[in-house]
Amino acid sequence: MRIKYFLQRSLTRIASIRLTQWALIGLLASAIVVTGTLFHPKIQERLVLKYIAPSFVHFTVQRIHLLPWSLNATDLSFEIHGAKVSAQALSIRFCLSSLLSKTLDFKSISLVDAIIDLRSFIPSDSEPKEPFAGAFPLLDQGFGLNLGGVDINAFALLNSTDHIRLEIAGGRIAPHEVGALSFVSTMKINDGDSVKLEGLLEIDQLSKGHFNAISLTADSTIDAKSLPHPELVHLQAVVKPTAQPPRRKVEIADGEVQFEPQPESVEMSVRFGTENQAGVQLKALYDGRLGDLKGDYQFDTDDKFLASYLENVALPAFDHSAGGTLAVNLVDLRGQLSLISRTDFTNVRRLLLDNPKAPMRLSLVQKVGLSFTDEQVRIEKIHIEIEDDSTTEMLTTGLLEPIVISLAEPSAVLNEAATFLTLTIGAVQLEWLDSFVADYGVMSGVVSGSFAVKSDGEGRLIVEPSEATVIDNIRVDSGDMPLFEDLKIELKPLLQASTDNASIALNDIVVSLAEQPIATLKLRASVPTGEKNDSDIRFTLAGSVQVDPIIADPRIQTQLVDFEIPTALTFDFDTKLTQRKKSWLIRSLNASLTQAGKDKLIDVHTTQKINIALASGDQDFV
Repeated sequence: MRIKYFLQRSLTRIASIRLTQWALIGLLASAIVVTGTLFHPKIQERLVLKYIAPSFVHFTVQRIHLLPWSLNATDLSFEIHGAKVSAQALSIRFCLSSLLSKTLDFKSISLVDAIIDLRSFIPSDSEPKEPFAGAFPLLDQGFGLNLGGVDINAFALLNSTDHIRLEIAGGRIAPHEVGALSFVSTMKINDGDSVKLEGLLEIDQLSKGHFNAISLTADSTIDAKSLPHPELVHLQAVVKPTAQPPRRKVEIADGEVQFEPQPESVEMSVRFGTENQAGVQLKALYDGRLGDLKGDYQFDTDDKFLASYLENVALPAFDHSAGGTLAVNLVDLRGQLSLISRTDFTNVRRLLLDNPKAPMRLSLVQKVGLSFTDEQVRIEKIHIEIEDDSTTEMLTTGLLEPIVISLAEPSAVLNEAATFLTLTIGAVQLEWLDSFVADYGVMSGVVSGSFAVKSDGEGRLIVEPSEATVIDNIRVDSGDMPLFEDLKIELKPLLQASTDNASIALNDIVVSLAEQPIATLKLRASVPTGEKNDSDIRFTLAGSVQVDPIIADPRIQTQLVDFEIPTALTFDFDTKLTQRKKSWLIRSLNASLTQAGKDKLIDVHTTQKINIALASGDQDFV
C-alpha cells in the first residue's frame, strides 16, 4: 500500500515539473515570437505609420529598425508647422543597461544629409509665453550623458535665397570629464553675403545631470557686399551654474515635483578685426525663473579698427572705452541700460593741419541712462562733455526731461513741442584753426555760447540759441603786421531739420571793432534731405557794413594815403545763390554803396539769373 502511494506521489511530482518546464518553454517561445515580431523592421514601420505619423502633417520612412542597442532609419521625412524635414539616414547606437547607473549612454549618433526647409514655417503661437529656464535645467534631467561620437551634416533653407549648412563632429562626452563637439556652419544670405562660423562646444560634466560649465569658442568670417573687406569675429562664452542654495520645489503634474531653475552666470567676449581692435565683454546673471538677465558690459575700440572702414579719411588716433549695466527681461523684452563712455583723441593736431597751437588731446565723455520695452525707448539721462588736455570743458549737454521714442515711429517724438537738451560751448580757442588760413595768423579769440535742442511740434528738430554766441578778443595778423585787433563777433545760429529739409541760419551777426559795430550780417543755407534730394544747396546772404570804422584803422590808413575816401559810407548787399553739382546759380544779387544824406553812389542788381559752370568757368545766362 505504501509503495503504491509513493509511486503515485512521484508520478504527480514528475508531471508537475514537466508541466512547469513546458509552460516556461511556451512562455519563452512566445516571448521570442513576440520580440521577433516587434523588432521586425516591417512591423515597426507599420506601428510608426499607425501611431506616430498622425501627429505630423506628413510622415514617411522607407525603413526603420529599433533594437535594444540601436535605432536605424533611412529616407525619413516629416512636416510640422510648415517646416519640412528629411534625412537620408539616421543611426543611433546606445546602451540601455547604463540607465541603471542614471546615465544616458549613446555610443554614436549619425545623421546623413538632413534637409530642413523653413520657407513655409509657421511658428506656433498657442504655447504660453514662458521664460527660457536656462541651459542647465534643460540638461539636468537626473541622468548623466555619455556620448561616444557624433557625425551630423544638415542643410537648412531659410527662404528662396538664404540657407545654412551645418556640420557637427566629435563627442567623447562622459561624466566627470570635459568633452567637446566641433562644428562648422556656413550661412548664405542677402543674395551673396556669407557668414562662416567654426568652433568648439565644450561640456564639463559631473554626474546624474549636474554640470560644471558649458563653454563655446568660435571664429566667424563675415563677407558682405556692404563691408569693404571680410570681417573676422572671435567669440568666447561660458555658462556656469551658481552656488546659491536650491530653490523651492514646484509640483508640475500628478505629484511630480522639480526645483525652480537656479540662476546661471554668463560670461561672453566678442572681438573684432584681425588684431582684435574692438570688442564687447558681458558678465551677467541669468534667472531662468523670471527670464531676467542682469550684469555689466564693456566695449572698447580704437582708430585702427575704424580706419579699416574709412580708408580715405584721415583720423586722429583715439582710444574708446565704454561700460555700464544692463537689465533686461527676455520674455517681455523690457529693461534698463546705463552707459558711461570715454573717447580720448590723441594727436588732434593732425586734423588741424599740425597746428602747434591746438591741443594734443581732446576727450569726449558721455553718460546715458534709458529704459525700454518692445514698443518704446525712454531716455532718462544724457550728459556729454568735451574737454581738452587742460581739462577745460569746451562743450557740455544736459537732458531737461525724459524723451520717449516710439520704435514703430521714431520721428513721432517731434510731433509734440518740447525742449530736450541744453548745449553749452565753454571756451573754444579760435587760434586752433590758424592753419586753415595760411596767409594770416589767428593769434587769439574765444568762442562761447549756449543752445536749446527742441521740437516745434510739427516734425522739425530745432537747435536754437539760448543767448548770443560770442567770438571775443579776436586778433588776426597778416605776416608780421596786425590786421585786426580787439575784433568781436556776436551771432545767433539756428538749425532746423525735418525729413525733407535741413537748414542753418546765422542770424543777427554783429561785427564790432574796438567795441564799435561795423557790420550786421545774415546767412542762411538750406539742404534738401528727403527722397527727392536734388543735392542743390540754397544760400541767402545779406548784410550792411559801415566802411568808416574799417578805413579809420591806422593800419589800413597807411595803405590808403594816396586815395581820398569819402566819409559816412555804408555798403549793403542781398544775394541768393544755389550750389549745384557742377555750377553756381546766382538767383538774385543786389548791392549798393551809400553816403549818408546822399543818393546811392553805386547800385548793382541783377535782372536775370546767372549760371556759372564750374567745370569750364564759362557763364551761361538763363
